[in-house]
Amino acid sequence: MQSLNREVQALKPALFSMKEDLIVMGLDDATKGNIRILAKEANDEYIIICVNNSFYPVDAKIDLSQIGISNLKKAELLFENRSVKIDGKMHLQDTFKPFERHVYRLHAAN
Repeated sequence: MQSLNREVQALKPALFSMKEDLIVMGLDDATKGNIRILAKEANDEYIIICVNNSFYPVDAKIDLSQIGISNLKKAELLFENRSVKIDGKMHLQDTFKPFERHVYRLHAAN
């Protein structure tokens, strides 16, 4: 319960941001059909919350190109000790276990 509270507290600025949600979409049918995406901007950061809504693993392909910045090279995963690469087309790929969530933090100068 304490770790859940820490995660919610860390996400509060993004969750309650008054800025309009960012447009972030799945690139393929598996991602579009199974990964729920919420993308917000807060405090000069971009937070992308993704949840696999299926009973099966999903190799997700996510399009970040409409966020409006083009120099992103990686996305840090909050609450995990890793990051994922963002390719030159502003696409991110990651694997989701059933019902798993990933929270990506992007900085314009990373």
